[in-house]
Amino acid sequence: MDCGRQKCTNLVHLVERPHAQKGVDMVAGLCRITPMETENKMLKEKCAYLWDYYKDCFGVRPRHFELGFWQDEVQVDAAIADCDAYLDSMKRTSIGREKLREDGWIVEEM
Repeated sequence: MDCGRQKCTNLVHLVERPHAQKGVDMVAGLCRITPMETENKMLKEKCAYLWDYYKDCFGVRPRHFELGFWQDEVQVDAAIADCDAYLDSMKRTSIGREKLREDGWIVEEM
């Protein structure tokens, strides 16, 4: 059955879709989800994670990133890696570790 979405040659994910539309084939209230939609969901989750993680690291939300940034998974992954690198660099010095503790991070002595 085809629900009008892009056909999937890979694994098809099924989720409940209570908003069945006319002309869309439904099977017991389920509609097919393509891998592209799954990837978009994963990107949204990464963006939400980065939104909070960046705030935890630097004390401000990353509002300076442009719209195109949030649509590019490679850039989002790179920004998460930058936050990781920042925290790792802070952990290398006693002053950095103390600053992280003041900000609420749990940091072990090295």
